Amino acid sequence: MASKAKKNLPLPIVGDGNQKRDFTHVLILLMAFKIANTEIKHNDAWEIGTGVNYSINELYSNV
Repeated sequence: MASKAKKNLPLPIVGDGNQKRDFTHVLILLMAFKIANTEIKHNDAWEIGTGVNYSINELYSNV
């Protein structure tokens, strides 16, 4: 898929593209993993994300 993007070719969308996901930047995930691997005890569950969902079509239209 990266090779298509580099050549400005259309990217394939599986389904209708209306599927929504919470796309979280990798640096946020790395910070969370760094905190999780400290000696501090964490007894609760974590939900790591932005809380904002975007459809595949929304992402594609902003490329």
